[in-house]
This record gives sequence, structure tokens and C-alpha cells, in this order.
Amino acid sequence: MKKVVDGNTAAAMVAYKLSQVIPIYPITPSSPMAEYCDGQVSSGKTNIFGELPTLIEMQSEGGVAGTVHGSLCAGAMTTTFTSSQGLLLMIPNLYKLAGEHLPCVLHVAARTLATHALSIFGDHSDVMATRQTGCILLSSASVQQAHDFALIAHILAYKTSLPVIHFFDGFRTSHEIQKIDAVSDEVIKAMLPEEEIKKFKAIRMTPNAPYQKGTAQNPDVFFQNRELSSPAYVNIYKKLKEILKQFATLTGRKYSPFDLIGTKKPKNVIVSMGSSCETIEEVLESDKELSKDVALVDVHLYRPFDYEKFSKTLPETVEKVIVLDRTKECGARDPLYLDVVTALKNRPNIKIIGGRYGLGGKEFTPAMVKAIIKNFETMKDNFTVGIIDDVSNSSLPLETYHSKIKTFQMKFFGLGSDGTVSASKSTIKILGDELDKFVQGYFEYDSKKSGSLTRSHVRVSDKPIKSTYLVQNADIITINNFSFVHKYNCLEGLKEKGKVLLNTVFGADEVDKVLPDVYKKILQEKKATLFVINAQKIAESVGLGNKINMVMQTALFKTSEIIPYEDAKMQIQKYIKKTFSKKGQKVVEKNLKAVELTENGIEKVDINKFTFKGIAFSEKNIPDEFYQKIMKPIEKLEGDNLPVSVFDKSGIIPCGTAEFEKRGIAAHLPIWLPKNCIQCGQCVISCPHNAIRPVLVKGETPEEIEFANAFGMNGYYYRLQVSPEDCTGCGVCANVCPAKEKALVMKMAHESLDKEKKNYETLKKIKSEKETPFSTDMPKGLQFKDCYFGFSGACGGCGETPYIKLATTLFGKEMVIANATGCSSIYGGSYPSCPYLKDDEGKGPAWANSLFEDNAEFGLGIKLGSKYGAKEKQSVWIIGGDGWAYDIGYGGLDHVLNSKENVNILVLDTEVYSNTGGQASKATPRGAMVKFANSGKQTKKKDLVALAIASKNCYVAQVSLGANMNQCIKAFKEAEQFDGPSLIVAYAPCVNHGFDMSQTTTEMRKAVECGYWSLLRYNPRTNDLSIDSNSDFDKYEEYLNGESRFSAIKELKGEEAEKLLSESKEDAKERLETIKKFIKDNQNA
Repeated sequence: MKKVVDGNTAAAMVAYKLSQVIPIYPITPSSPMAEYCDGQVSSGKTNIFGELPTLIEMQSEGGVAGTVHGSLCAGAMTTTFTSSQGLLLMIPNLYKLAGEHLPCVLHVAARTLATHALSIFGDHSDVMATRQTGCILLSSASVQQAHDFALIAHILAYKTSLPVIHFFDGFRTSHEIQKIDAVSDEVIKAMLPEEEIKKFKAIRMTPNAPYQKGTAQNPDVFFQNRELSSPAYVNIYKKLKEILKQFATLTGRKYSPFDLIGTKKPKNVIVSMGSSCETIEEVLESDKELSKDVALVDVHLYRPFDYEKFSKTLPETVEKVIVLDRTKECGARDPLYLDVVTALKNRPNIKIIGGRYGLGGKEFTPAMVKAIIKNFETMKDNFTVGIIDDVSNSSLPLETYHSKIKTFQMKFFGLGSDGTVSASKSTIKILGDELDKFVQGYFEYDSKKSGSLTRSHVRVSDKPIKSTYLVQNADIITINNFSFVHKYNCLEGLKEKGKVLLNTVFGADEVDKVLPDVYKKILQEKKATLFVINAQKIAESVGLGNKINMVMQTALFKTSEIIPYEDAKMQIQKYIKKTFSKKGQKVVEKNLKAVELTENGIEKVDINKFTFKGIAFSEKNIPDEFYQKIMKPIEKLEGDNLPVSVFDKSGIIPCGTAEFEKRGIAAHLPIWLPKNCIQCGQCVISCPHNAIRPVLVKGETPEEIEFANAFGMNGYYYRLQVSPEDCTGCGVCANVCPAKEKALVMKMAHESLDKEKKNYETLKKIKSEKETPFSTDMPKGLQFKDCYFGFSGACGGCGETPYIKLATTLFGKEMVIANATGCSSIYGGSYPSCPYLKDDEGKGPAWANSLFEDNAEFGLGIKLGSKYGAKEKQSVWIIGGDGWAYDIGYGGLDHVLNSKENVNILVLDTEVYSNTGGQASKATPRGAMVKFANSGKQTKKKDLVALAIASKNCYVAQVSLGANMNQCIKAFKEAEQFDGPSLIVAYAPCVNHGFDMSQTTTEMRKAVECGYWSLLRYNPRTNDLSIDSNSDFDKYEEYLNGESRFSAIKELKGEEAEKLLSESKEDAKERLETIKKFIKDNQNA
């Protein structure tokens, strides 16, 4: 049966069917495997045994590993999924699982480990850290293999009575979409080792047949007992061969532990693992002249590494071997290379060298394969390929080289959160379902949040697609944000007579006035066809805001003609109804309407009428050395060309570099109406990106820029100025404005962009007064103070960033920040953009990230260390999200809160794991329909605030900026003044909540008004606990109905949902009553 799926889904489809217990925890890029299983459980889908598996989300990967261990001891068939640091947290248990000979499978989307920096992208450094554990390591190279070897791994686990780590490349395979042949239930059943499963279940822990294990052994016996495990590994190669033979008989797909691919009598052999093997195989198949003496060994069974069988895999004709490792072993040679050297020690006639490729998800292309093949001539050892290493001079030279495989290729340029990636995925599925062809999709993201560049790469072919690299020759390119044409050459790689679809406010007869000359030249030279559409206008007209994905997808099918448009339209409509139904019927209708309007909104441009007007790419005049050396090439999408020597070995970057980006992504900009403005400062405090600032001038002001008389300050003039290229156009500032008639209104960006850019640059040179007679206890006075956090890569309307802005405005000169991995570390620390700013004295927050789970301890260590040598005043802030504070990092957090150290902890509570895609955390309220809780979360929200108050050791506050800014400011100041640990839990609405993000502060207010979120402050020194808000629980349902995480479950679950949401209301009342009881107890004390 053919299915169009990504690698994660391909593996999870099998894992689910062969599991009874599935402990999970979210981590990129493996989370979708757990999400698939959660969806299956929620839908009541049974496994291959007709049972409904038990799926449970744990507090950390360490917790998952412990649960896996316990479940196996109880005799349940168990699996889990993880990546990177998550896999490392499981290592202690992996030794136990292997040592106790317990069969299970961990499916791993292999990902880089954090070293000098975090990377969410793929390499093998995580998997290589497990090679000593005793687990079997099984590698897949493609989406089809991820599916096939998922089954093979589960069978192998029971055949050997050992744990198996089945791994494939994170993102490159885990998120690549392909059409695969899915194994049937009949095949799974035919392969089930029933006797071995019975034996496993027979030794379960039970009081009916008790025994003891996991004892402590002394030196007299431990060594001997440990050696008893050796025989279990001797026949693993043989058992795997038998399983692979049976699999081939049942499916027709043949594999070997070591697959020799290419000529059968090679002189030269490349040895590799993972997705690189697909690219190498493609080159070997398509360029016989280049590869006439070359073969590939695709290593599937990495541990145990059967040295004898590997040697026998290489024909007698082999003279040279190049081994490729996708990891770096500092101070030693890389692991696969060392294994191959050991395996071939008895074949001295073979010369062996090794090299590294693809660290941190670096592309591996046919040009690199060619460079490796050419290296058989010179045999340069310990090389790197794909980078310019001007320090160790290890890199191989690259030549322009493209695969000779013919495919129909598409490339889509989009903006994070505009729906481009979602539309690309549905496009692939439509093509895969409609055409009797093979399809492939891959998606380039950076590690920022929404608003960053995304590129989707899609291929269609008559043959299986092995191109595990980006599209290089596109038949059609769509550009979903017009600002891109002034920054990037999006037409690079456009084929002769290719097509281009451009989203722009400019019509067919206007685009000549604004399109850069290089675009016009390429379009004419390529004899291309250009189409334009105002997707933003269509999306807004139906109420979709900035979600232009359905518009652009419809336009793509209309213009590309890859399948008949009416067929495509029918499939798009089916996709809309299936995908958006859980968000409510209104969302479905809006998207269907957008499809209808798109058909008549496409215009064809006559490129022969283009005139060359000298329009070039926009250039920034920024003399900063870091910008010129590193940021500028990265901005131009030329980061791959940066040499090793330009970087800092520790990964350090200067502060304030986000200010250089000027992304210009806003579709709308706020326009200030001075006659309406009451100069309250609420918009300034609320702006998620610090993109709107007050300018306070004494005396003369620039004539061309409008100011207003400053209230309460004679002789001073006031203006609100937007930084138009830093604004995301979210509209929070306009919505929060309390003036009777709004002082800020949102208008299309192109109407005011040039004027506001000029105003912004002019006012940057004018001194703005910071000292006023107004109190900084309120936004009115605080707005004029320096904010040390701005222009981050956070989502438009982000509910977290205003709190970080507030903290840095109040204490930025003295702050040292320990930041947990999560949203706040990604928008706050994505190389090379640092949003933490310095003032004119060169002072500002120092910021660092350690890991996810250890942030409280990391911050505590900073505080302890600062006692030795730090003469300046320091304010240590420990910042992170609810996934860290409520779950994985709670143990450390609890320890720090019960210490005596003067540190401040800020928890940005979005009530989900926002950074990994919106999975449930212990902060998620009962009834919320989120990932890992598809049927609505069944348990109540953990009361972190009550737990902290109960300790009677730390200052505690619960705040919601949009509900009461003064209370929030007061809480931050009190926390800083408290001599001991302090905890501020801040309500932070998130895009995952499912509402219009321009309404972020409104949602903050509604949550408080209805009692969902109470405001409070507690000082244990004075035993003072106050509730700073009133709760009208009659408004509770209205609040829930305004967010799709609650409203959608009503449509899907009916009475069951009503019961859950009713219990959620009671939970909120209970939380409030707990605080009231604390107050009463304090009064009676």
C-alpha cells in the first residue's frame, strides 16, 4: 500500500503497531513520532494484537527511560522516541536495559549535541554517544528504510533479547516526505517472533513467580557476570540476516547489514551511514563515468560491528576505502573510521582514509560526492567536505556539479508561520495521491520562531527519489513574501522556461517599477513565465490574517499545471475539511472561500516589457565588523561559504546584533495618530519586539516629523516611532491602546514603509530624554527608560517577550541571565542574532544557555561563582518556559527556590511546550486540546505557585501583563529587592492557543477577569500574601470559547468536552481557594 509520509511517521506507523506501552517526551526533531502515536490512541486505533496501547507523557527523557525499564520488567512490549540531549539523558538506563537483556526499540531522529552552541539539526553525535551501552544500533538512510527498519528493529529486539536503537537523520530523513510502500498488518504478523515474545513475557516481574534483579555486586563477581553478556552479541549479524531475508521474501525489498551498492568489482569503496548513502547512490547510478570503479557500503548494523563480515563485504578488487563520519570525536579519530580500520587490519593491501561531513545538518550534495570520489586520487586523510577549513586546512575542494537524475522540481520561499510549509506538505500529499509518481518534500527552517525565512523543496519523478539534498534546478519557484526579492536571489537555480509565482501588492502592470534588475535579467534569460497575486489581500478579505498558505497553494496548482486544476482544487478542498475541522467550521469556510477567490486573482506579467531601472538588492550600511564578517553573508544565504577562521571557538557573539537584521517582514505597520494619544506607554511596554518606542525631545523637533506636546512636561515634545523593518505587524500595540479613539491604527506596510524608515533613521540621531517626573512603577514613566531586549525572532504577538523586555528595562544594566532551552533561548539566542542590547556605557545583560533540564542549577552556579571576583553589582535571572519549570527542570527549580541564594526566576508560562510545537506540559490546563493530549488534557494544571508559597522560603508572584501592568511592574521590583530566591510565573499567551495574536494582551486580561489566572504576590519575610485581581467565573466559558485549544474540543467531543471544561473551571476555583487558604492561615499564624 502506497503512503505519502515523512520519516517520523514512517517509523511511528510500525512502532505503534508493535507496542503496548509508549512513554514519550517532546524533543525536536523526534516529537512527531510521539504525536502520531498520541493521535492513534486518541482515535482508538489498536495495535497489531488488537489492544489499545498505553501512551504516557513523562517529565523528561530520563523519566521516559525509567518508565521504559519498568514497563519491560512488567513484560509489556515497549517503545519510545527521542533525539540529541534527550537520548543522552536516557544513557544510564540504556546500560540497564542492555545489561538485563530487555528487548525494546528506541526510534531516534539523530541530532547534533549542544557543544559551543545548540543545533536542532541532524548528525550522528547523539547516537555515537551510546555505542558503548550494549544497545544494538541500526541505521536507516531514507524514509522507506525508516519504515522498513522500524519493523526489522522490533523483530531483532525480540530475536536477540536486547534493546535496539533504530536511528535515521534528524530533519533530513525525519521530516522528509516521500511516497513509500507501507508494510501490511499481514507482513507484520508473519514476521512476529511469537516464541521469543512469549519467553520475554514469561520472565516478567510477578509475585506469582518472584525473583530479584538489579542487585549490588562486589569486585569478586561483577567482572565475571558482566562477561556473560558476550555470547548474546555473537550471532546478532546472523539473526539480522535471517530477518532481512524473511522481510525480502514478504515485501520484495532487499537489505543487508552492510549493503554493497554499485559496481560489484570496485577498486574504491565509500563507507557511510544514514541519508548520505542515498545521495552517494544517486551519483553512482546516474554518472557511470565518474563512478566506474567506485562502490558504496551502506552500514545498517553499526553495533555490534561485525569486523569479519564487514571485511568479507568488500570484494578482493578493493584497493582504497574512504570512510565518512557524521560526527566529530575531539582528540581522536572518528568512530566509524576506527571500526573500518579494525575490520580491515588483516587486509593490508587496502589503504583506508576517513573524513567528516554534514555536522549540524550541513548539506551533503552530489558535488561533495564528486569531491570524495576525486579524493581517491590523492587520498587526503582526516578531511572535511562541505566547509572551507582555513585553520586546519582539512577541506576538500568543491566543483559545480549537479545530479543527472531528471525530476520535476519546485521551490517555495515563505515566512515562518505564514503557512508555506503546511501548504507544501499538503501539495506533496496531493501530488502523491493523485499521480502514479514518486514525490519528495523537504523543508529548510532556521532555528528562530515565526517570521524567519523558510524554503520548501519538492520533487516529482517516475522513479524513486534518492536526492537527499536541496532542490538545485527548479521548474517553478514561488515567493510568498515580496520583501525577499530585495534581499535574496530567489531565482537561483530556476530552469530554462521555468515559472515564477510572486505574492505582491503590485499588479502585473506595476511590478516592473519595483522588481530588482537581477530578477528581470534572470527571467528574460531563462525565458521564464512570471505570475503575480496579492495573496495577503485575499487572505485578509476572508478573515485568515497573514495565513496565505491556501491562496498560494491554489495559485501554484493553477499556474504549474502539473495536474488538471479541477482535480487539484477538489483535493485542496478535501485537505481543508480534514485538516482544519478541529479548529472549527468557521476556519474551514474561510479557507474554502480563499480558494475560490484565488482563481481570479492571478495575473500573468509580460516580462518582455521590463525596463531596467537600476534597482538593486537592498544593502545595509553597517560598518560593524561582526556584521560584515559573519552576519551579512548569512543574511544573503551565503553562510555555507564562511570559512572556519571567522568564528569564535567558544561560540561567543557580541550583544545587540539583532538590531542589524531589519527583516522587514510586516504586512501591516502601526500609524500613530498624535491627537488621540494619551501617552500612557502601554503600547511600548506591550510590544513583543521593542519595535515601537517613545521619543521625548526638549525644544526643537524635526520639521518633517510630527510630534505632540508632552503631557505634564512643558517645553517637551512626544512621539511614538515605529522601527518599520523590525516590526512584525502583529497589531498588539494598536489593540492595547486604551485611548477613546485609537492612537495607533494598522495600515498596509507599503503605504508608510519608506516614510517611517526615514523618520526612524532621523530620530535615532536625536537624543531622547529618559528622566521624567513620572513614576517608573507605571508604564507612563517606565516607557522612557532604556530597554535592553529588542528585535528578537519571536512570533508576532508573542506573549513571552514583553516580560523579558520589562525585566531588562528595570534591571538590564546589572543582569546576568541563565536561559533554559526553549522558545526564549531560540528567539533570544539564535546565531548570529543577539537581541540583548548594550547602552552607551557598554553595559547590558550577559546571557548564556546551558541545557534544558539544568537551567535552575546553571543559574545558581552563576550566582555562586559571582561571589569570587565580581566587583560589579549583579542581578542573576533564571529564565525559561513551563516545560522546563513544571516538568524537566522542576527538581532543580525546587532546590533553588528552597536555597538562600539571591536569584530571580522568571517562568514564561505558555501552558505548552511551545518550542517543540505545542505539546502538553504539566502547566497545560485540563480540557485543553494540544499535542500529546488530542482528546483534551485529562489532568489538571500543576499549581507551581502554590508549591512555591508552601515552602515559605521564596518571594512568589503570579502576573499577567495585559491584565494589570502596574501589578506586574511592582512584582518584578519586589522580586529584585527580595534578599533570597524569587519566583515570578507570568501568563504568556502563545500561537498554540489558537487565537488572533494581535489580541495577546486582551487574552491576558480576559484570563484574569474570569478567574482562569489570578494575580498575586507573596513575601515570606513579612508573611504578606495578596490576591491582586477579582475573579468573575461567569466569564469563564466566554474566555474558553475565544481560544481554539478549548473551543475545538467542544465540536469534536461534545458532552465529554463539556465535562472536561467544567472540571477545568473547578480547577481554577480550587487554585484560587488554595491561595485564599494560605492567606487565612497566615492571618491565623
